[in-house]
Amino acid sequence: MKSADLFKSDYFNIGSAYLKQGKHDKALDKLFHCLKIRQSLMPTHYYTGLTNHKIGVVMRERGDLDLAM
Repeated sequence: MKSADLFKSDYFNIGSAYLKQGKHDKALDKLFHCLKIRQSLMPTHYYTGLTNHKIGVVMRERGDLDLAM
């Protein structure tokens, strides 16, 4: 198994934890890293869409409504 397979959910979970703490920049960093991995390994999978959604949630909470769409 590739190391990316092992860690893609870790980046998502860490990003989600940062979001709950209100650390939006750190959350985006981890979520975008997760998205990059997921898009390369499984571009049409549900979890890739979920990662995009979570990035939109972070953008919305930051007040970046245009970017959240």
